[in-house]
Amino acid sequence: MPELSLEDRLKAAKAARATLAAARDEQKAESALADAVEAEERALKDEQALACHEQEQGPVGKKICTVQTDMGLVILKKPHPATYNKFQDRGELTTRALTEYVQPSVLYPKDRWDDILDELPATLVMCADAISLLAGARSAANQGK
Repeated sequence: MPELSLEDRLKAAKAARATLAAARDEQKAESALADAVEAEERALKDEQALACHEQEQGPVGKKICTVQTDMGLVILKKPHPATYNKFQDRGELTTRALTEYVQPSVLYPKDRWDDILDELPATLVMCADAISLLAGARSAANQGK
């Protein structure tokens, strides 16, 4: 079998790379489409859940609030005054204290809450901040001005 010339080897290498690049581009396009479908379906579920909870609980900003994460929307209700006071009285900002404060307020998505916290642990702090605002932290902060 005769040895390939340098030009032929170059052409073969370029052709092989082009084939790989085309396959990679096709896979990326398919993956992007799947991601877009997943995001739209999640957004639809989030919007449906929000509409349901607004109808049941009241408008966002009064009795419920939302936190947007990379894994979708979290809907929370205003904490019970005793829960808020217990959290404030602890005097420590531990993960356990935050979990005990936030967990009773989670309305949606209860079935994916632990998965969201596993993937995006800072969501716990964002949710604690959000429900504290519902409990009046915003008005308390404004009183000092």
